[in-house]
Amino acid sequence: MGELRRTAHAFFSLEDDYVLDADSLLQGIPLTSSDEARIVAMSVLTGERHPIARREWEVLVAIPADRWVQEDRFDPQAVKNLLDKGLIVGDGDGDGAGRELRERDAALTATAWHPYASLYHYLTQWTGVDIRDGDGGDAELAAETAAGVRELVADHGLPPTELPYVSSAHTVVLPGRSRSEPFYRTLMQRHTTRAFDPERPMELDDLDAVLRYVFGVHGYARSSPTWRASRPACITTTPGNMRSRS
Repeated sequence: MGELRRTAHAFFSLEDDYVLDADSLLQGIPLTSSDEARIVAMSVLTGERHPIARREWEVLVAIPADRWVQEDRFDPQAVKNLLDKGLIVGDGDGDGAGRELRERDAALTATAWHPYASLYHYLTQWTGVDIRDGDGGDAELAAETAAGVRELVADHGLPPTELPYVSSAHTVVLPGRSRSEPFYRTLMQRHTTRAFDPERPMELDDLDAVLRYVFGVHGYARSSPTWRASRPACITTTPGNMRSRS
């Protein structure tokens, strides 16, 4: 048997169930809530809401989040349900879905993403959306995408560069109206304070460190909401007092 651990990336709420009474509904009588609220889990790992049965809850709270415990100590059906709902993770290879949830749990823990931010992201992201027509595979989708890009470029030309210059014979003059409302006064009062030493030259190693650790790419992570996005950047530096190695 394998080992289990509860994920720390889950939230819970208590919600009332309502008894459906058709006669009362037709008479405009409000529905009556059940005698006991149900527990609803919001799993960051699955990005879904899951109702939790009483037996599942008892098993869940008995599994620690900071260490692995033996699976055979718990009700097998409850364990299976909790694994499917992304509320616990197992240490075995398991199927693809199980591995993906375990890897996501490890990534969320390692990156220390704010818990509420991760909850919002995964519970509001699109799921089950497929832009393919019919049963076409990834290769067919890639071919269709490439053809669409070629058609778009043929119709409209290549996209502009990072700092394009566009000339136009038509000019629109903006009013330039001053504003005095509280919001705009707050904007005008904002300022950034930086301390510079104009007498001290900047070393080449310092410039290298600034560019590398402010703008440099140090790897790729799938935990970011835009990990597949590509954002070209043009960095221009104007050091006024630079000491070269030569």
